[in-house]
Amino acid sequence: MSETATPPSSKTPSHEVVPGLERLSLTSNDIEMICNLQLPEHIFSNVKSLEVHCIHGDLVALPIFFLERFCNLQKLQIYCSDIMELFPPVASIDCSEKDVGRHLRITKLRLNRLSKLNYIWKQGPASDLLVQNVKSLEVLVCDSLISLSESTVSFRNLTTLLVGRCEGLRNLFSFATAQSLVQLRSISVEYCHFLTEIVGGEGVGLEDVIVFSKLKVLKLKCLTRLASFCSTNFTFNLPLLEELMVVQCPKFETFCHGVLRTPSLQRIQFAEQDNIGRPVAELNSTINQLYKEKVGYVGLQELKLSDFPQLMEVWNKNPQQILDFTCLHVLKICNCGSLRYVLTPSMALSLVVLQTLEVQNCEMIEKIITEEGGMEVPENKMIFPLLRNINLESCFNLTSFCSGSYGLEFPFLSVMHIIDCPKMVTFASTFSTVQVKEAVDGGSKERTGKQVTDIPTEPFFSDQVAFPLLEKLRIIELDNLRILWHHQPPEDSFCKLKCSLEEIFELGEVNIEESHGVLDTLLRELTIKNLPRLKHVWTKDPRGILSFRNLQSVTASGCPNLQNMFPASVAMEFQQLEKLRLFNCGIEEVVAFGGEEAFPRFVFSRLSTLCLWHLPRLKCFYPREHVTEWPKLKYFKGYHLEGIKETNVESLGTFPVQLPLFTVEKDIPRLEKLSLTSDDIAMICTRQFPEDLFSNVKVLRVLCYHSELTVFPLFFIERFFNLEELFIGCSGFKELFPSVASIDCQEEDAKWHLRIRKLKLDALFNLKYIWSQGSASDLLVQSVESLKVRGCANLISLSESTPSFRNLTTLFVERCQGLRNLFSFATAQSLVQLQSITVQNCHFLTEIVGGEGDGLDLEEVIVFSKLKVLKLECLTRLASFCSANFTFKFPLLEKVMVAQCVNFVTFCHGVVRTPRLQRIQLTQEDNAGRPVVELNDTINQLYKEKVGFSGLQYLKLSDFPQLVEIWNKDPQEILDFKQLCVLEICNCSDLKYLLTPSMTLSLVSLIGMKVKNCEMMEQIVTEEEATGEDEKEMIFPLIKTINLESCPNLTSFCVGNYKLECPSLTWMKLLDCPKMVTFASTFSTVQVKEAAEGGAAERIGKEVIDIPTAPFFSDEVEFSSFLELTLSSMNMRQIFQEQLLTMSLVVHSVEHLILKECGNLKYLFTSSMIKSLVQLKSLEIRDCVMMKEVIVNEGLTKEESLLLAKLETLTLEGLPKLTRFCSGNYFEFGFLTFLHIIKCPLLETFISNSNVGEMSHMTESKIVEGASTLSLFDVKVGFPRLKHLVLKDMESLNLIWDNQLNAESFHKLDQLLVESCEKLSNIFSIIMLGRLQNLDKLKIENCVSLETIFEPPGLNASETQALKIGQSNSFGATPNFVFPKVTHLLLKGLPSLKSICPGIYFTVWSSLKELVIFGCNQVQILASELLSYQRTCRENQLENHNQCPLFLVSKATFPSLEELIVERNESMKEIWHGDDVKDGIVFTKLESLQLKVLPKLESFCSGNCNFEFPSLADVTVMECPNMLTFSEGEVSTPKLQKVKLTENSTDEGIWQEGGINPTIQQLFTKKPNFFTFSVLPSPFCGAAFWFTAPIWYATEPKIAVNFSNSA
Repeated sequence: MSETATPPSSKTPSHEVVPGLERLSLTSNDIEMICNLQLPEHIFSNVKSLEVHCIHGDLVALPIFFLERFCNLQKLQIYCSDIMELFPPVASIDCSEKDVGRHLRITKLRLNRLSKLNYIWKQGPASDLLVQNVKSLEVLVCDSLISLSESTVSFRNLTTLLVGRCEGLRNLFSFATAQSLVQLRSISVEYCHFLTEIVGGEGVGLEDVIVFSKLKVLKLKCLTRLASFCSTNFTFNLPLLEELMVVQCPKFETFCHGVLRTPSLQRIQFAEQDNIGRPVAELNSTINQLYKEKVGYVGLQELKLSDFPQLMEVWNKNPQQILDFTCLHVLKICNCGSLRYVLTPSMALSLVVLQTLEVQNCEMIEKIITEEGGMEVPENKMIFPLLRNINLESCFNLTSFCSGSYGLEFPFLSVMHIIDCPKMVTFASTFSTVQVKEAVDGGSKERTGKQVTDIPTEPFFSDQVAFPLLEKLRIIELDNLRILWHHQPPEDSFCKLKCSLEEIFELGEVNIEESHGVLDTLLRELTIKNLPRLKHVWTKDPRGILSFRNLQSVTASGCPNLQNMFPASVAMEFQQLEKLRLFNCGIEEVVAFGGEEAFPRFVFSRLSTLCLWHLPRLKCFYPREHVTEWPKLKYFKGYHLEGIKETNVESLGTFPVQLPLFTVEKDIPRLEKLSLTSDDIAMICTRQFPEDLFSNVKVLRVLCYHSELTVFPLFFIERFFNLEELFIGCSGFKELFPSVASIDCQEEDAKWHLRIRKLKLDALFNLKYIWSQGSASDLLVQSVESLKVRGCANLISLSESTPSFRNLTTLFVERCQGLRNLFSFATAQSLVQLQSITVQNCHFLTEIVGGEGDGLDLEEVIVFSKLKVLKLECLTRLASFCSANFTFKFPLLEKVMVAQCVNFVTFCHGVVRTPRLQRIQLTQEDNAGRPVVELNDTINQLYKEKVGFSGLQYLKLSDFPQLVEIWNKDPQEILDFKQLCVLEICNCSDLKYLLTPSMTLSLVSLIGMKVKNCEMMEQIVTEEEATGEDEKEMIFPLIKTINLESCPNLTSFCVGNYKLECPSLTWMKLLDCPKMVTFASTFSTVQVKEAAEGGAAERIGKEVIDIPTAPFFSDEVEFSSFLELTLSSMNMRQIFQEQLLTMSLVVHSVEHLILKECGNLKYLFTSSMIKSLVQLKSLEIRDCVMMKEVIVNEGLTKEESLLLAKLETLTLEGLPKLTRFCSGNYFEFGFLTFLHIIKCPLLETFISNSNVGEMSHMTESKIVEGASTLSLFDVKVGFPRLKHLVLKDMESLNLIWDNQLNAESFHKLDQLLVESCEKLSNIFSIIMLGRLQNLDKLKIENCVSLETIFEPPGLNASETQALKIGQSNSFGATPNFVFPKVTHLLLKGLPSLKSICPGIYFTVWSSLKELVIFGCNQVQILASELLSYQRTCRENQLENHNQCPLFLVSKATFPSLEELIVERNESMKEIWHGDDVKDGIVFTKLESLQLKVLPKLESFCSGNCNFEFPSLADVTVMECPNMLTFSEGEVSTPKLQKVKLTENSTDEGIWQEGGINPTIQQLFTKKPNFFTFSVLPSPFCGAAFWFTAPIWYATEPKIAVNFSNSA
């Protein structure tokens, strides 16, 4: 090592720790750091296993000299690195390093994912000493590796060799190296597709002999180009070879070309489990025979057709004679110029495990799947069940993937690339190949027939194909492609499509002067949808390059990162634009500023439709002053624009820069369709606009009345004389139309002008009735012809009264879960014009017409004289149309659809007449239906046949007793599991399992699953009879939510040898399932139950880990889209498997993680797992009684730091053994905004390097001794964005902040709550003073030892005494404590509090609005003007620190104070201390003053000081028996009219002429009967608090709200 190496840094691990280390993992940064330090020679002397990874950049070779530090190293692993050679040649090593290898005894060498490595050893002796001790060598995924060695290195001790997935290998080793392998016992080579031989045969004598004297095992697997073991005529002796396995080596024609001796070999195996094999007499002959029989193709998993000319000859005949298509995982067809197709239907149907299909440079291919052969496709549907990737490229005659009338399904396809296929016009065509070719070559409607649509206009993706999980779609150079979809993609396809677009129109560097004018684009319609990474539509302003003046329609939706829509130059030329619709985007401005001149004019001369919806970041239309004109605008829809906070009274949709989007008087009169929110309506109602302002509006949308107290503004609707359609949505109205009594005379006439024909109600979540009894809307109702009601969850019935719907023709009701019936008997009788009724997805609806009511004759007749259509769909509790014995007549009823109404027993209990009805449809597409003779009989027969279960999408099993009885037999006899979307099993006490593996295969549409209160349930998916030991896949392709709750005997979700995949799962909640210790168990039900009930590792076998200690999520589960996980009342000991997180199968996408009452968890993550939590935003851990730390350090050095990059919210509550969050040198929470730590009695510090056991012991002993110097936050943790901090019930907490902090931390702190921290003596360290510039709300409560808010500064004795008596100090000027943004301050239950900070300090509270001092019994003076206090100190030589005021202030310290509450402070003598203050004291904004239960209070101010309270209107003086006067000086309170003596709002109070001083004096003289007085001996406990409540303080602890949810 160099003598100039730098000295050890402070981060160097102590020398006492490292020598005990046996396993070590290092990165390139670690190696560089160690090489630069002067460390003892034997510091790594005990390290036996070394992992080196992540070597990137300039370090092209592993430094040999570095390895000499590990003199006892036995195992070396190198992975995930860019090194080009392991050990450098001799020429690059200086003299001192040439003997470096003499000390090394490496016996195991493992190389993995070294992408640039060409040779392990190059020519030269530098590494000979290293190599000679290696006994085991593993080389995996080194794609650039050409051969193991370029030199003649001697592997004389090598016993085991494993090589896999090295695609660059041509041979393993040379002749010379092979001769040195005298100890080699096992060779395994697999998945090296370019390997042609094992021993290289070039450059040596042909008569040489190679002896593998100890080789016993040789395994050759999936080597598609392997032709022989050696291509030259060497003689090979393998005297001990006993096991030879040759699998999927289709070109393996002979073992070797020379003499071969294998005296111990008896058979060749063809698979790992093949114990029979093929007998061997002479090995070369046997290998050649297997080649002729094409045995190498058996079980072939990867096939590149161009590598096998013998297959090319038979491909268009029947390759299935040779190939087993059921085993193919990868199929590549490249450069096959003679093929016209790839697959026949029969071949395609056999590809049940195919995952990758690639077709490239095949000039003659016309289709991937041909229609030739005439085979009928089963169920008219072709499914590729596991296909994930399709790549079609440079196939110039390809017209479609397939043709025919059958459908195509790709349930797992995630990536599809189609490039340079110019004749491809559709993916799946219903036309023949000839028709498509003719159409592409020139179009021929005449040849194909007039009835056929022009083929090139057929959409590329029709509804014949389904891609539910497609994420990446790339389509390039398809010259004849015109449209992708008709109108929109099918609902079940493309819903997962992701795009990494950041720009759409990329404009490079263009020299405008050299260009030939502006290019006019022909683009007329631009739709941008679901592009999560899109930031800009244009990379730069296209002015002078491209013109988009022909655009007619622009739509953008689902683009959360889109910042703006247009450059200004583009927006200015929109002469043709008719529709602009922006939904669900992150847009901040519609038009971006690009340096335009002042006051640009945007004229949208043809725009008729403008929709701006759910744009939460939108701030303005254009960020500068401008003019907008909309002369043809007919329809405006705009709501959920939270970014717009200010409203100009003269305009709608105004932006913060006061630039109106619309001018009410100018733009609204032209509108025919208008959308208004509650804010818009409130603004209009405050202004005097012309009466005919809305005279042209025919369609009105009223939105966003979110308060439950609001009443629908019926009076406002009066302004719309010509209104025809009214939409009311997204509001909290309890009733729409108020009763007559609540409407004044003017408003009663409003109803006369309205002629609303269409009424639509959507998402009115509090609405119970549309019309209430005595409603003022009877005349309004009479004109309604169409009524649509959606998503009104609390709607009980359409009407509480009996309005006349005499003109209603169409009724549509959907997703109203509170509905029991639609309307009453009386309302039904009024429906004389009703022609259509549709009711869907109302799961609690039991009847259409209510059959109950007083005075109803059971023989009543109801006639729906014009009803033609009745559709009842997904009404799981519907029992009948009407439960009473009424007679129903439907003279015109022709169409009845009853679908998924499983309890629909009979139509009605009385007579029903339907003379025109001939059949009942069972689905929307069912044109044949079921014939009807008598409707009641037909409905009853369908019920008996359980037809209602057909196609059922929502199933709550407890609603169907008839299903519960047969569930454990075969529910698929009744239920079509393929249609099931939601499965809910509640209170089913007899079920032991929910599903079998065979049943899960049918749940292809399942989205949600809920199992609750099922006492006997042991598994969700039970095990079936043994079907072999091979692992199988269990896939729920579309499931998004899983909720398992209160199942006391549930042990796992599934059991058996299954790989569980839920690729769409986003949300999981597991609650109160105490025996569930693993999610997917490979053990039997009996084993898991025994383990859960007490552990049974012995019964299972010694080699098996005790099940309760196994991770809850193992590598048998894969949830690639997981977002939220909740685990509560569970007994698992470990949640995640470390390997699982590394592989990112479960948690790489998790955003929200909630843990509650998991009593066996001691930690949540290991340090190595943190890097996989890349999306975690919220972490909540509550009541986990055994948890000692959240992150346990495993393998992380003290120099490494941790980062939770996206964590925003962290809650730690009820963790009695938690001693720290984690250990380490530094942990940064870059995005953390909310931090709540509650009831963690042992937690003193957030991050510590001490051992957990030591910390627990130290903390417990310090609790007894009452001493500690640890702080919660110090320099080891970073919170650059923290805003909300809650610390509550922290018994061991002595200090919150250390005097050394991370420079970026706590500057954004906005709200701080500290409660019930008994040992705290102060809140802030002095270093925090400069970090509180954003603090808004500060609450400190029930901290019995707290003496000051700020800790005393580190002063000497004389300086401290000087501060006490008010003399000058070494600081010079008096220090200021400035709190510029604090608006609310609560100090409650602080019996030891004496001051903000000891000594002479100014405190400035320029924004404080509410100040509450409650139960601070040491405080005698609330506040004092600084000069007055200093004068008093000098005059009286006050030494008693208790007489120091809580606040030392200037007279202008509280300029914003609106409310002051001082209560239950037993020592308080005066509120304000001061005398002869120049110009007096002015509380400009103080409105409320409350002085309560202050037994020693003598006055507000005892000095001769004048006060002005210009805004004071509310004063309460309660239980202050010694208060003689308010102040000795003059007091001005112009708005005050009384002084209240109680908290009662009706208290009339007292008042004396002359003002507040005489009033207080009279109060003292009369001494009213006070309430019983008792000073609280200890502060109030247990009251929670709202920081954001309108009245920030409550006098009694009656308010109990959750602070953790405050905004």
